[in-house]
Formats: sequence, C-alpha cells, structure tokens
Amino acid sequence: MIKSILFSLLGFILSENLQAQRSIRLYNKGLNLANRENYKSAIVFLDRAIRNDPLFYQAWYNRALCKSRIKDFEAAIHDYSKCIALNPSFSLAYNNRGADKNDMGDVEGALNDYAKAIQLDTTYTRAYFNRGIVWYELKDFQKAFLDFSKAIELSPGMPEAWYNRGMVNFMLKNYENSLIDFTKATEIRPDYADALQKREVLLLALVGKIQK
Repeated sequence: MIKSILFSLLGFILSENLQAQRSIRLYNKGLNLANRENYKSAIVFLDRAIRNDPLFYQAWYNRALCKSRIKDFEAAIHDYSKCIALNPSFSLAYNNRGADKNDMGDVEGALNDYAKAIQLDTTYTRAYFNRGIVWYELKDFQKAFLDFSKAIELSPGMPEAWYNRGMVNFMLKNYENSLIDFTKATEIRPDYADALQKREVLLLALVGKIQK
C-alpha cells in the first residue's frame, strides 16, 4: 500500500499565541527527525506538540505516520482517527488509515476509508491504487482493473499502477494488454525487476503461441 506523506515543516505563525508557536517548534523538530527516518525520536516531539495543542491535527497525522513506519498499526489507526475527528475532510488521513487497516486484516474498513478518501478528492491517485490492491487480493479483478485504470489516467507516470493493471489483465486472460502494461511499467522504470520478469515470460509465451 502507498501512504501519503506530510513530512513538511510549518512556518511560524505571526501571533502573540506563544503556546501555538511552541507547538509548531516541537512539531518541526519532530518532522526533521521523521525526515531522517528517526521515527521513534520524532514521536517524542510530536507527543509534546499534541500535549501542548490537542487540536493540532497535523501533529496527530504525522505521529500516526511515524507509528505506521515502525509498524505500530493499531496506535497509528488511533491517531489517524483523532486527526479525522479534528479535520473530517482530510483525505490523506483516510487513505493512510485504510492502508493500516488493511495491514491489520480489516479489509472492509480499508475499503470504506479508501472510498471516503476518493469521495473527498476524486483525483487522489494513491487511494484508487490502494483500493485496487485490495480488490486484487479479493480476486475482484474487474473492480481492480477500474481502480488501476483510474490511477493510470490520473498519474500516467506511476509504474506500479501499470504493473498491477498488467497483473489484473493477466488474471483476466487479456494477455496482449497485460504485455502492454508490463512494457509501459518498464519504460517508466527500467530497473523494475518484477515487471521485467513478467514481461519476458509473457513475451516468450505469446511468441510461442504465434509460432504454433
């Protein structure tokens, strides 16, 4: 699953609210650590930012992302839920919570979160892609095809979307289209090992079929 990242620093607000400025300083320190992949230390500063300002939804979101990075999915889901309660229109939080729910085995919950993320932002490529992965795992290949195709329409330079649609086409026995998708994935990312392997195997099979 692909999660959306928000490791971006907030500028200081020109305000007399010293408490808000302190929260932002703590938040920025946490994100600097997160950007260096020091997630456990980042969580410490984000904890402090949240204690200082419990309504700071970006801090809840990024603490959730850090917890997800260390595979503490249950705690991450809790923080994403808090972020969503504070900002119900924050599509990134729904997408990431969906990914963590899927990792926890809550497939229905994941699908619901991806659907909400898409409802809030109909151009959200990653939510379509992630939902496509779930449909593929459930062997609902028609729905997976539609979601991967939408991801490709929105972000044609995303090799994972081409590769996964190639896998769907293969499962649907659309072998020529599968080959096209694998080829496109390798054109975008020439070192895409899985796509290269699948393309070679499929190409050999199709050539052999023609020769027969």
